[in-house]
Amino acid sequence: MLTARDRHPIYLIMDALDECPDTSEVPSPRNRILQLLEELADLQIPTFRICVASLSEFDIRDFLDQSGQKRDIADYVRFGNGV
Repeated sequence: MLTARDRHPIYLIMDALDECPDTSEVPSPRNRILQLLEELADLQIPTFRICVASLSEFDIRDFLDQSGQKRDIADYVRFGNGV
């Protein structure tokens, strides 16, 4: 679906990521979701947008800082969707 030739926009919207369990299991369910989000973002498909809402949890903030997503979010807010 992500690489379909018709190039219609695809939106993935996730809410309450902080409510995903962060257990001692390796990797935790939350960590698996963060890894999946990173893999999807790394695809750099121009018509694919990801929006994730969450309370500020350390591991989620750390993920956003390390993956560069924080900068992308700030650029989007600053310049609009023309980034």
